[in-house]
Amino acid sequence: MMGFAPAMILIFPRLFFRSTLHAGSAASVNVLLRIPPIWFLLCWSGHCNLSSVGPACRRPTSQQCCAGVRYTSSNHISKMTTKAQKITTKEQADTFLAKFDVFLFDCDGVLWSGNTLLPKVAETIAMLKKLGKQVVFVTNNSTKSRAAYKKKLDSMGIPAEVNDIFGSAYSAAVYINRVLNFPKDKKVYVLGESGIEEELESEGVRYCGGTDPEERRAISPEDYDAIGPDPEVGAVLCGLDTHVNYLKLAKAHAYLQDPNVLFLQTNDDSTYPSHGKLFPGAGSIAAPLKYSTRRQATALGKPNQSMMDAIASKFQFDRSKACMVGDRLNTDIQFGLGGGLGGTLLVLTGVSKVEEIQGDDAPIVPHYYADKLGDLYSEDAAN
Repeated sequence: MMGFAPAMILIFPRLFFRSTLHAGSAASVNVLLRIPPIWFLLCWSGHCNLSSVGPACRRPTSQQCCAGVRYTSSNHISKMTTKAQKITTKEQADTFLAKFDVFLFDCDGVLWSGNTLLPKVAETIAMLKKLGKQVVFVTNNSTKSRAAYKKKLDSMGIPAEVNDIFGSAYSAAVYINRVLNFPKDKKVYVLGESGIEEELESEGVRYCGGTDPEERRAISPEDYDAIGPDPEVGAVLCGLDTHVNYLKLAKAHAYLQDPNVLFLQTNDDSTYPSHGKLFPGAGSIAAPLKYSTRRQATALGKPNQSMMDAIASKFQFDRSKACMVGDRLNTDIQFGLGGGLGGTLLVLTGVSKVEEIQGDDAPIVPHYYADKLGDLYSEDAAN
């Protein structure tokens, strides 16, 4: 078998450097070599065979991308002249469904809002499976592990397997363990929920913080004296944390003063849709630390293309026959456009609004949009 380093260089020639200026020393610059991770590690761990990966699974060139968008080597999406087509009739829905073999679904704001299943969602997913379509659930919500997401999907009448689910917490755990080869004597300090902890445990990564009850309290005068660098902490990982407080931020800030401590995010969503409203997202949890440390975090969820590479290589699908369905333009839709999928569908049951895709100055435009996912449902196709 090819050695680790040569294989990395062969598979990922597009390496990039990140320089981070740290407080305390204007001359101290930490240059980190970053490699788009998860496509490689899936091949390395046996999920796919490098020799069997065809061109359809690889990231497309700008010439191979769909009408309406242009994908460039810098991951920049620029809109051309094509407008998004609204799906309103049965005929339009049938034509749309016939174009694709694979559907990637965001969950929050697409399938459900909070704990409320959106209209006709279960029926639509069942219809797609009956039609022989492949269904994959791709979520930036790090509060739940893949196993927890399976339970939620099952409870809402959407049968799924753990392997059909890709979450940002899982992506982060795999990246830390298999790509970074995280030292066994180091720990990850977590700002996040049990979903991150469960995925880190599944990868054998030690962690602290997270849901520890000792972390869920006000900071004390004694804490100000005790908080400082910890030689056992090798990374800070930020996800959505519904119990974030000043104590957690102070600890993370202290750990990140060490330039060798990695700064990671499960995802950079500024908001999180739930119960028909928008709340602060995982990106908002990390924002104070970016400001206080003057460091940038590496985000591992949508629209990061390493996640798309992982999905395409694991499921071995033709990207031109795949469609990303989501409610957020700057994560879900950009994820699909950047990955060169044959289609992207925006549903208006979550974050983004129709006004954002109208007009010549709209920065991100999907191929299609619909009021809700259930608009794709057809009793004729389901029976």
